[in-house]
Amino acid sequence: MKEPITFEVFYSGEGLIGDAALSLEPKTIGTYQLIYSPLKAGVTEGTIGFLNELVGEFWYDLNLAADENPVQNLDTLACELGKLQCHYVSLENPTGQEMTIDVKNSNPTNFEVVPDKIEDNINPHLIKIT
Repeated sequence: MKEPITFEVFYSGEGLIGDAALSLEPKTIGTYQLIYSPLKAGVTEGTIGFLNELVGEFWYDLNLAADENPVQNLDTLACELGKLQCHYVSLENPTGQEMTIDVKNSNPTNFEVVPDKIEDNINPHLIKIT
């Protein structure tokens, strides 16, 4: 072909995020970026297809595997009576959607979470330090 071509992209599978189209210039090779961002560990399957009326369709089966995230323990917090000590926690949003965080404290007698609510949304694929 002597003209650019655009494929419609269709994919299925939990945790997959990608563009709905892939455009290629004549006689070139392109790369399509499909992000796999699952919310839980495990093995699953998916599919991805590239469709164009002129050149046809190309389908691929996907074998998707996600490892368990390691537990991240905070350092021991030591503080003199009546003083203040802090831990800062990084939160990551691995989804393709905005996320609002609810904070729970299992020991409010001895600890306080500040702010007690994270009202700002965490944008997709971003990290927020609170």
